[in-house]
Amino acid sequence: KMDSQHISLLRIKPEFENYLNDLEAQLSHPRKNNFNLEDIFIYPSLKKLTKSIKSKDYDKDVYSSKEIVGSNIDGKVLVLGEERSGKTTLSKIIFKNAYFHKQLPIYIDCDKIKLNNIDEFNKKIKKEFLNQYNSSQYLFDEEDINNIVLIIDNYSRIGLNSAKKVELFAEINSFYKNIVVFVDEYFYLEERLQGKESSAHFESFKVYQLMEFGHELRERLITKWNKLGCEEEIEECDLHY
Repeated sequence: KMDSQHISLLRIKPEFENYLNDLEAQLSHPRKNNFNLEDIFIYPSLKKLTKSIKSKDYDKDVYSSKEIVGSNIDGKVLVLGEERSGKTTLSKIIFKNAYFHKQLPIYIDCDKIKLNNIDEFNKKIKKEFLNQYNSSQYLFDEEDINNIVLIIDNYSRIGLNSAKKVELFAEINSFYKNIVVFVDEYFYLEERLQGKESSAHFESFKVYQLMEFGHELRERLITKWNKLGCEEEIEECDLHY
């Protein structure tokens, strides 16, 4: 199996590196012409969800997402979020963090794709590996599956009916050790409310709700934005805009 030394030899393809750095928005800054996602990224808050439907699935535990997914990924995490809540942005940061910690992250966007079973899903994963890394299929086949981190975006939008979504989710859960899945709230609540076998597949996942920025995080974002391009101009960085 591939060890961490081999992992360090894997290089992310420039095209995918550009995707990871892409802000997905047209922004201009008075002092810095070229900047990427990490230049202005602030870790959002995540609210941990309980097991109880009766308690509306919420408890009082709120964490910085940096605590949960800010380093290597060990285990399974399910993140709920509304449309345009920052799920894809967070998925990019998770990819970079896992790669930095010598894991093998593989990103898959499930929007409008149709994968009927785990075999088709694994073929898609292998294809994405080859799209994302300057490497060969041989290295993927030699990789220790316990070092792979699956980052699954938009699972709610996969082109399957509700029953098939749950069935495939269960197969993915059984096959992979380290998974971060992003879904919308409706998908999660629908499956939990069905009870029995459906909700059982979520038991091995730590489930979090992606929160909107509060006052403190907005202030941190503004501060980070104002300091862009001021790395060597300390006095100017202290100015308020």
